[in-house]
Amino acid sequence: MTLKPCRVCGESELLGHTFGFGDPRTFGVRCSRCGHEIATTESAQEAVWLWNNDGSDDAMKPCPFCNGDVELRDLLDGGDESYMIHCNRCHMNFRKFVWNAIGKRKVIGEWNRRVNE
Repeated sequence: MTLKPCRVCGESELLGHTFGFGDPRTFGVRCSRCGHEIATTESAQEAVWLWNNDGSDDAMKPCPFCNGDVELRDLLDGGDESYMIHCNRCHMNFRKFVWNAIGKRKVIGEWNRRVNE
């Protein structure tokens, strides 16, 4: 994956790299000019994807089956928090139960993970 220019300063040459932020399980991209950075604990590929999508932790990749737009829906099941990602084109659903405050980011991270990347 190639990196887009920095959305803060526009730097495109020697833009940045993936690295561990003092923790080998954390990956990120940092602009070599202004120092703007994006970090994640998912993977180096996820860090690049977040960088290229304006750093939004809520940005979701399109449906892997039909390339359609998807939406995140909050569900409540007996007091447990769960989420469903629904494709608006082929109506495929991806449902995930979570039990902690970072659950939403984890569900989106799992959705955005692709086998071939």
